[in-house]
Amino acid sequence: MRKNPWTATPGLLQEARENFTDHCAGCHGKDGDGHSGIGPNLYPKAPDLRRAETQNLSDGEIHYIIANGVRLTGMPALGNPHGSEDNNNAWKLALFVRSIALATPLEKSTQIATANSAHYVGSAACEKCHQEVYDRWKKTPMANVVRDPREHPDAIIPNLASNNVSPKFTKDQVAFTYGSVWKQRYFTKIGDDYYPEPAQWT
Repeated sequence: MRKNPWTATPGLLQEARENFTDHCAGCHGKDGDGHSGIGPNLYPKAPDLRRAETQNLSDGEIHYIIANGVRLTGMPALGNPHGSEDNNNAWKLALFVRSIALATPLEKSTQIATANSAHYVGSAACEKCHQEVYDRWKKTPMANVVRDPREHPDAIIPNLASNNVSPKFTKDQVAFTYGSVWKQRYFTKIGDDYYPEPAQWT
């Protein structure tokens, strides 16, 4: 069986996905799972390309099926341009089909563990390796949307003693501020819940 002359790259897979959407998704579904308006009603029904039955095929076998179709099924031939034996679109689609494989149990557990230990961009966890970027980021309005006045005494922008809302509230009652520079709201903690105070600084 022939070897795929193409290598999977983000650009190539994007090109192949677009080709898949145009020519294959009508039966196989946009993610290759076989869920489409047509796929489940074919006989035999369009397979889930993510499963082992397809993923265990070689690239050459997938290429052959795409290029030549499958007789007595709804799978048409993509065809070979100009009589060429190497249908580049079919080879690229073979790589795309390979890229949508379902994760194995080990891969799935690794993905979950990675997600559970991940940190948001800009968090203190990033500071160790990206000190310069972190120092710039932590001064931006986005990094200071939510602030605790106990940790940041300058978090509350207006003078609450002179606000004219009723009932009044004090700085000590503010559990955190939301917003900075253009607009700011104030939240107080009662029990385990947070409630907005009846004031907004603009």
